[in-house]
Amino acid sequence: ADIADWVENLNGVVSRERIIQALWGNIPLDSSRSLDTHVSRIRRKLNLSPETGITLHSVYGRGYRLQSFVMQTVR
Repeated sequence: ADIADWVENLNGVVSRERIIQALWGNIPLDSSRSLDTHVSRIRRKLNLSPETGITLHSVYGRGYRLQSFVMQTVR
């Protein structure tokens, strides 16, 4: 699970386990908060917020969702 997985699954959930496996492999994490800290940094660095039209938020008990709120104009 990397940024490409989130983009391919836009508005879908990518599990915490899948993300952890992709980032750290079989190395046990000292804290489950490690992923949360990294996601927070990703949000900040990529400026992901409702104001920009794209958010990355946690889905309790499941993982994270990259969601787009950008409305396409119909002509």
